[in-house]
Order: sequence, then C-alpha cells, then structure tokens
Amino acid sequence: MERVNITDLKRITIRKTILNGEYPIEIYNPTTEQQEKILKILLESYQPESKVLTISELDVLKILIPMLTNIYIDTEEDDIVNAILEDPSEMLLEVQSELSDIVGSISRRFVKMMNTLNKLPEHDVKKVLGTNAEKRIITLSEELEKQER
Repeated sequence: MERVNITDLKRITIRKTILNGEYPIEIYNPTTEQQEKILKILLESYQPESKVLTISELDVLKILIPMLTNIYIDTEEDDIVNAILEDPSEMLLEVQSELSDIVGSISRRFVKMMNTLNKLPEHDVKKVLGTNAEKRIITLSEELEKQER
C-alpha cells in the first residue's frame, strides 16, 4: 500500500491554469482568510425567507476574480462588465464555473459544520470551538439573526 506524506497535503496555491495564449489564467485556492471573507459575503447576501442569495453576478465577479485569479478587471464601468457577462467567452465560463465550485465548497463545509454543531451539547461545542466558544457562537448567532431579519 502506498503511503501519503503529510507534506504532500499542504494547500496548493494554484487550483487550475487555463491556457490562454501567452498569458495563462490562474485560479487560486482561497486562503483561510479569503474563505472567511467569501463566507461573510454569502451570509450578508442570503435572504432566509426566500432562501435566495441577493448578491449579483457582477458583484461576485468584481470580488472573486481579483481575489482568486490573476485576471485584472481593467474597467470601472459596470455596463461593460455586464455586457461581457451576458456574452462570455469559453474561458470566462470556465473561470466562473471554477469560482462557483470554490464558493459551493465553502458553503457546504459551513452548512455541514453548523449542522454538526447544532447536534452537539453545549459543553462539546465549547471543546470543538475552544475557550472562546461562547464569543464565537454569539458572533455567529448574531450574524445569522441579522440575516433572518
């Protein structure tokens, strides 16, 4: 049986490279801080009553593309970016698909963690979250309550 070394399991910085002539597009795996920022954006844009995310495709593009790719958004004009989103190239569709996978993965991990924590007794939650468990739970609860309003 082949063994796996722990050093082989570190986070890979570049998730995918899309060949684009002389300038390949790089899609990066998000750091922990970037994952937290993405999760916060999702929580802020989620409407629990309708179970819909209210963040626009344009906003997602403006946030995630500079954060997780080497693509530079060379215009401030939303009309131009919206026109590109309405008729994207195959490469942009591939980038969007990969970014969607990243966001979906972050969302699934968060939901799974919340479901697990909700099943645990309070003292076990404190063990899982550490000594600041009450503060983290209160902060998370406040965030979720804000979304429910």
